Amino acid sequence: MQFERLNRVSFDETGFKQCWEAGSWERAFELLIHGHKVDLLRKVVRWVGDEDDAADVLQNSWIKVWKSLPQFRFDSKPSSWLYRIVYNESMDHLRKVQRLRTQQSSATAEEHSIASDAHFDGDRAQRALTEALSTLPLRQKQVFELRYFDEMPYAEMASLLGLSEGALKASFHHAVQKIELALKALAPP
Repeated sequence: MQFERLNRVSFDETGFKQCWEAGSWERAFELLIHGHKVDLLRKVVRWVGDEDDAADVLQNSWIKVWKSLPQFRFDSKPSSWLYRIVYNESMDHLRKVQRLRTQQSSATAEEHSIASDAHFDGDRAQRALTEALSTLPLRQKQVFELRYFDEMPYAEMASLLGLSEGALKASFHHAVQKIELALKALAPP
């Protein structure tokens, strides 16, 4: 995957705030992109499952961020605000894909499975986990990925997703149970 070559860069929140307060929207926007593009691309690729789609989702997200940047208020961290926009754009994309898949024949849907993905180069356990994740409802999948892969605290997830910590913990618990069942079913005899 091409994004794996990208290095993580820390976000200059103080510099962002100074630029934002001065009305230097272009510089504030550049700081957001520079500080978050790698992490966001990794998240979106994991969420939507395809690098090209992820690049499109992220591009649409950056457009929305640019348009709403002057209205940003520091009620939350810039990263939480940004992640919320990207998350919503990712969910919109997944809903569109789900509608399209529902309309397609099962033969066409099989072309998009992990087994036929020529670019997928993971080992058997990774494929099994990915397959198990694909069986989860969208919300449970997102909560599981944020908690398990990103190690995001429930409080931060609550802010990002607009849900209570209790609801997130319940979703994570149900996701873990479903993944365990799916992995057992996928395991060779």
